Amino acid sequence: MDSGLLSGALNVRIVGSGDRVLVLSHGFGGDQSMWHCILPYLEANFKVILFDMVFSGKVHAKHFDFGRYNSLSVYATDLLTVLEELKIEKCLYVGHSVSGMVGCLAAIRSQTCLKS
Repeated sequence: MDSGLLSGALNVRIVGSGDRVLVLSHGFGGDQSMWHCILPYLEANFKVILFDMVFSGKVHAKHFDFGRYNSLSVYATDLLTVLEELKIEKCLYVGHSVSGMVGCLAAIRSQTCLKS
């Protein structure tokens, strides 16, 4: 998948206007709608970035390549690519389920970007 198209392919949505950036990432079998109940409380204080992981039913199947997505490291690459496309240098990260592990891998690779 072209990295220039990744933000669009993964349905990136940005809400809120705070100074701090908060990235919310859903778990396996879900999509970004899982955050809808807490989003109103977060967007008052954060610039919130939501996206759908490529395994989400909300992402077009043409973007999922079994040959490419064979480890969590590739999902971490997607996360870091989205942040780079959005020009995010520092953020807080909340990952549910498998996305928590993806966030850990991304944090190891980019220790200055993901704060927690």
